[in-house]
Amino acid sequence: MNIRLAALPVAITALALLSGCTPSLPGIPTSVDDIVEQVTGGNVDVGSNVTVPAGWPNLPLPQGELVAAVAIEQTYSLTYTVSGVAAADALLAQLSGAGFTSEAEADYGELKSYVLTDGVLSVTLSILRSDEGVTLTYSSTPKG
Repeated sequence: MNIRLAALPVAITALALLSGCTPSLPGIPTSVDDIVEQVTGGNVDVGSNVTVPAGWPNLPLPQGELVAAVAIEQTYSLTYTVSGVAAADALLAQLSGAGFTSEAEADYGELKSYVLTDGVLSVTLSILRSDEGVTLTYSSTPKG
């Protein structure tokens, strides 16, 4: 798996969540969504009323509020605000029940990350606990 391609949706989502308003100038993109879409040819949805992008594989979705979605070619990334780490645990159990197995895990205290595969897809779950709450980033890309 190309690490840079797999990390791109996470970086874009982080940038989108951290950015503020930008001034409106003629011919200049006015949002992170527009900039990313122009640069990558992908689709970015950030803010309220975010929806899962068309083409998202048949994977379970976590309980929580979807705050960002990125689709670039066959790579997808969804970012949720969830009530707690139990939402991530439930999603991991659903993926395991669907035949996904663990390839890697990392635990950095407030940040935990899991990489799973079913042989066709590679899925990454990252759970970040902070004073603002719990954020779950869920990415999918074809294995290979």
